[in-house]
Amino acid sequence: MQNIFHIPAGVPFLKELARGIHIRWPDFSKVTIFLPNKRSCRSLREILGIDPKILPLGEEYEEVLDSQETTGLRPISPIRRKFLLTQIITEWRSSKEETPDDFSGSFIDHSAYLADHLARFLDEMQREKIPLEKLREIVPAELANHWQVTLDFFSLLEQKWPEILAEKGLIDIAEYTNLLLERQAQAWTKNPPEFPVIIAGSTGSIPATASLIKSAALLSNGNIILPGLDLAADVEYWKNIDETHPQQGLKNLLESMKTERSEIKNWTDAKTDLGRLKFASEIMCPGVEIDKWLSLKIAKNTVDGIERIDCHNQQEEATVIAMRFKEILEEPDATAALVTTDRHLARRVSAIMKRWNVSIFDTAGVRLLELPDAVFLHQCLKAADASFSPVHLLALLKNPLAECGMAGKLERAALRGIRNYNDLDSLQKLLEEKNELELAALILSIAEKGKKFLNLLRGKQADFGALLQAHMDFSGKLSEKLWQGATGRNLKEFLEKLIRISSGTKIDPMVSYPGLFEAFLQTEYYYPETEKHPRISIMGMLEARLQQFDLVIIGGLNEGSWPVASDNPWMSRAMRQALGLFTEEKHKSLSAHDFYSLIAAKKVLLTRAERIGGEVTIPSNLLLRMDALLKAAKMENALQPAKPWRKWAELMYEPSEKIELVPPAPKPPINARPKKLSVTAVERLLRNPYRIYASHILRLKPLPAIDQDPEKAEIGEIVHKAMEIFGQNYRDAGFVDIRAQLTVAGEQAFSRIAGKAAYNFWWPKFASIIGNVARNEIARRKTTNKSFFEINGEITLDDFTLTAKADRIEIADSGGCIVDYKTGALPAIGEIEKGLAVQLFLEALIFQSGGFDKFMIALGGRKAADCTIKELEYWKLFSDEGITIHRVKDVAKHIEQTTQQLKKTIEQYSDPDTPYASTPWLDKGAKHDPYRHLARVGEWLYS
Repeated sequence: MQNIFHIPAGVPFLKELARGIHIRWPDFSKVTIFLPNKRSCRSLREILGIDPKILPLGEEYEEVLDSQETTGLRPISPIRRKFLLTQIITEWRSSKEETPDDFSGSFIDHSAYLADHLARFLDEMQREKIPLEKLREIVPAELANHWQVTLDFFSLLEQKWPEILAEKGLIDIAEYTNLLLERQAQAWTKNPPEFPVIIAGSTGSIPATASLIKSAALLSNGNIILPGLDLAADVEYWKNIDETHPQQGLKNLLESMKTERSEIKNWTDAKTDLGRLKFASEIMCPGVEIDKWLSLKIAKNTVDGIERIDCHNQQEEATVIAMRFKEILEEPDATAALVTTDRHLARRVSAIMKRWNVSIFDTAGVRLLELPDAVFLHQCLKAADASFSPVHLLALLKNPLAECGMAGKLERAALRGIRNYNDLDSLQKLLEEKNELELAALILSIAEKGKKFLNLLRGKQADFGALLQAHMDFSGKLSEKLWQGATGRNLKEFLEKLIRISSGTKIDPMVSYPGLFEAFLQTEYYYPETEKHPRISIMGMLEARLQQFDLVIIGGLNEGSWPVASDNPWMSRAMRQALGLFTEEKHKSLSAHDFYSLIAAKKVLLTRAERIGGEVTIPSNLLLRMDALLKAAKMENALQPAKPWRKWAELMYEPSEKIELVPPAPKPPINARPKKLSVTAVERLLRNPYRIYASHILRLKPLPAIDQDPEKAEIGEIVHKAMEIFGQNYRDAGFVDIRAQLTVAGEQAFSRIAGKAAYNFWWPKFASIIGNVARNEIARRKTTNKSFFEINGEITLDDFTLTAKADRIEIADSGGCIVDYKTGALPAIGEIEKGLAVQLFLEALIFQSGGFDKFMIALGGRKAADCTIKELEYWKLFSDEGITIHRVKDVAKHIEQTTQQLKKTIEQYSDPDTPYASTPWLDKGAKHDPYRHLARVGEWLYS
C-alpha cells in the first residue's frame, strides 16, 4: 500500500504530523484527522492553529465520527452502568446461602468495588468483540471452586445485562464505540470521502480500530501514520516478535493489511537518532535473540542524553525530579514531562514544585474523592457516621470550608479527655452544664442543619438518592463556599447525576452508604484544563502518547508500577486465555511500546525508588533488561548522571545553619524552686528533673488527649479511690461480706464515669478482680492488727517538706508494712537498686519519722515509734492469677540509702547552678511524659 507511513520514535510526532499535513495539503481545513485520545487532539489543534476536523478514536462516545449515519442507540453513562452492575452483584450475592471468601461480606459498598472491575471486564470483552456467550465454553470442572462461582455469576449476567440495556434503550460504551467505528468504515465504503482522511498514532490494538485503519488504508485519499514502528530490527528479529513485545500490535496490524515493513515510508524527512532507536530496539528484543548481545557493539554516544538515578526512597526520587524540572525552567522555552503510573510520586513532585511557586497539574487526573469539596463532604459523612466523635467533629469544623472560628474553643471545653457525650444532643447539654452557651448554640445549629440527613442515615432503610441529596444539603448548610469554583461545580454535577441514576434504590444507610459514597467518588476523575503549565507536565502513559518534550522523565520504574499490575478479580489467567482476552503479557507489551517511544527522546531521565513505605522494591523488568544489555556491552556505568542530583536532593533538606542541639537545662532562681514535693514528685525529680521544672515551676498543666482512649485513661486513680472507700467504710467489718463491700466501694468510685465509654471498658475489668482482692484481704487480716488506707503523711527536712499519701499501711505484731497498689506494670528490680523507684522507701522514711502519726492516731492507731517498717510491697491488682505481690528485700538498707539520697538531692537543688535537666532515658518506668514535646526531646535525643 502506498499510503501507510510512520513517524519514528524520538521525533516530535504531532509536530511532524502537522508539518506533513502542511506540505501535502496547504489548505487543510477540510482534512479529517483521527488520533488516539482527546489530549493528542487538543495538542494538534494548538499546533495547526486552524481547526480542521480532529476526532479521538472512540475515546469519548459523545464525539460522533465522520459518518453521517446514527446508531439509533444511546450509550450508557459510566456512572449509570456502575450503579446497575452494583445492584446485579448485590442481588446475586444475597441469593447465595453461602458466600465464598472472594465475595466475603454482603454489603452493597463492596459490590460497588466489584462493579468497577466488572465494568472494565465488559469493556475488554466488547473491545475484543467477544460475546458473553463465550463464557459458556470455559469448563468449570477445570477451575478452582471460587472461579466456578464466578462463572455462575456470569451465567446470570449474560442473561440479565442485555435485558436491562434493552429495556432502557441503552448500549454499552465499548460496544457503542465499536458500532460507531464500524458505521464509519461502512460509510467510507459506500461513499468514499472527497477530502483526505488521516488516522495517526494508533497501533490498532483494538479490533474495531484496526478495522477502521484497514478501511482508511483502502481509500484513495486515506493516510495511515504509525507511531514508533521499529525499522531497525532485522528480519529474524521481526520474525521472532511475540505477544510480549512492544511491536506486536504494529506487526499484527501490518500483517492484517498484507503490508511489509519495508514498504512503510517516512511521513516527513525528519531526522532521528538511529543509534538510539537501535538501542531501544535491543532492550526489547525477543528472548531467542538475546544471545546476540554478546557480540553486539553499542557506540558510547548512543546513550548520550540518557541518565538513570536509583533513589533511596520516593521522597528523594520526587526531589530529584523536581530539581530537574527547576533546571528546565531556567532554560528559555525548554519543556519537560514526568511520565509515571505512580500517582503518589506525581503528587510528591507537584508538592515540591510549589516550594518554588510553580503549580503543575497531573494530567492523569485527580480522584473526585481528593477534591477539597469532596473531602469536606467526606468529613461530614464520617462525623455523622461516628456520632460526631471528638476527632471527626474537629476535623470537620477545622476544615477551611467550614469557616468555624470556635473549633479550638470547643476542643478545650469538651473534646479533650475521655468522651463525655454520645451524640450532638448530649454534647449540647454538656456544654450548657459548663455554661458554654455560645458553643452549645453552635452544636444545636449543626444538629438542626443535619437533622434530615442524620435521621435518614440512622434509619433501617433509605433511598440512596435521597440520602445523598440530604448529605449534600447538610454539607452545603455548613459551608457557604461549597460548590464554588471549577472543582466544586464538577463535583456537584457528578453527584446530581448519581442522585438521578440511583433514585429508588433502597439501602441500609449505616452499613452501606459510607462505603458506597467512597466507592463512587474513588473511581471518578477530575481533569481541570486551566491549571496546565505551559512548559512542565506530569502525565500518565495514555496522556504522554504522541507528546514530545525536551526532557522526558520516566519515573517510578518499579515492578507493579511500570507496567501497572493487573488487579481485576473477575478473571484468572487461564480464563482470560480461554476467552482470547489480553493477557498480562499483552498489557505489558503496550506499556513497553510507550517506554520504547519515550526512551528515544533526546534527553531522558530514568528514576526509581529502592524503597517505598519502608519496603524494598524490585526494578522494572525494562530496567533489568537495559542493565543486562549494557553489561554485555561493557557499559555498566554509561547512564550515570553528570551532576550529583541525589546529593543535591539531600542538601535541599539540610538547614542553612547547623545548630548544636542540647538537652534543655533551665536554672530557675532559688525562690522559684519548689520547697514541698510529694514522694511521687521526688521520684520524678530523680528520673527526669525537667518534668518538675515544667509542672511545679512553670506550673504547666498538660491537656488530656482528644477523645482519650479509655484503656489509656488514668484508671489507677479510680481504682485507688475504690480501695480507699473500701478501707474507710469497712475498716472493722467482718470477713463474710468483704466481696460485697468491695463491690459497693467500686460502684461508688466508678460512678463518676458511669454512662461513658471508659466505664464500659473498665468496670468489667475491676469486677473481675473483686474476688481476688477479697481473698487477699481475708488472708491479710488474719495477720494484721490494724490497716490504714489512703493515709496522708509529711515530714520536714530543714526547710523542705516531703508529703505522701500511702495506699495502705498495715500494722502487725511483727512490724509494719507499706503497700503500693499498681494497676499497670511493677517497678523493675534494676530501677529499685539504682535508686530510681523510691516512692515506698520515702513513705517508709516519713513513717519512721512520725509523719503519719497524727493521721494514724486519729484513726485509732498508735505512734510510729512503737512500730518498725519490716516490709514494703507492690501489689499488681489486675492479674489473671490473682493479686501479684512483689516484696522489696533489705528494707532497712534501702530506707537508709534513700534518706541519704533525698538529703543530697535537696542540697543539690538548693544550689542556683543546678539545672533541671531533661533526662528522658531514666524515665522508662514512668508513664507517658506529658512534657516531652516541651523539652523537644525528639530533636536532640536522636540527632
